[in-house]
Amino acid sequence: MVKIYSITKLVKEAKQPRGGYINPKMMDIIKLGDGIDELNSNENINKGLIGTAVDYLSRFMSGSSVEDAFKISMRGSMIIGEEDKAQEMMLDIKGLDNKSIENAVKLSGFDVC
Repeated sequence: MVKIYSITKLVKEAKQPRGGYINPKMMDIIKLGDGIDELNSNENINKGLIGTAVDYLSRFMSGSSVEDAFKISMRGSMIIGEEDKAQEMMLDIKGLDNKSIENAVKLSGFDVC
């Protein structure tokens, strides 16, 4: 049986060499505009929803079918009678293009159901 881990769990369990892979002292800080608030002023999507979408897209891009990657979302859509709408979104997930990412985020929203 293959275990499927979330991205967050994989990152937490990853072993790094002493001092990490990258020495932060070797990096230069480049300030972009007025900081994070200014940089993300138009973003309004919950970080948990983004995390779920990233997790499912990662599974899809790693070789799982889109149906397998988003099966929990599809179950949620069935519970509230939105399976047709969710199916349309799922059919438009082809990779990491903007339309696919938008549909992945929207589709992941059905998980709460």
